[in-house]
Amino acid sequence: MDTSARDLRGVESGQEQLKNKLAFWFGTSSWRLVAAKQPAALIGRLDDELGLLGQIDLQRSRHWTFADLLLERYSWSHGRASRSIRQGRHVEDEVEAVIKALNLTPSMRGRFVGRNGETAPCDFSIFAPGSDTALIVGCAKGFNSTVRKLTDGVREVVQMADVRLAHQ
Repeated sequence: MDTSARDLRGVESGQEQLKNKLAFWFGTSSWRLVAAKQPAALIGRLDDELGLLGQIDLQRSRHWTFADLLLERYSWSHGRASRSIRQGRHVEDEVEAVIKALNLTPSMRGRFVGRNGETAPCDFSIFAPGSDTALIVGCAKGFNSTVRKLTDGVREVVQMADVRLAHQ
């Protein structure tokens, strides 16, 4: 399988990441606006940062079969979900490392008990020594996920807020 079409110099960029980069580089996240007003600057930046022109040459020189196209289409759609899961896990792992650096012991990727014995999902919880009630609960979400993942993240935060005890 040819991974170079999905991986420009090791950077797997989704649409949200591209929009964030455009906003940083050009002051707008609209690729259409940048392409219309500053096409040479856009191509230059994408080439400098992501090796765009080399990737185009590589893909144009390749002999593509229909099977290749089907496989690439499958890989792109399947890979997006896998990347989203890995990115979410990376954020959680970073939060876990920070909590441990504070000499606290987190419980990761579970549920916590709140008001009236109700439970809600959480990405991390921290318990008082010898207690089974979480003192701190939280979510660790990145903005680089799919819309579905972002919607799930909002739902999770709302559930946590609805269930949490006053001291959590």
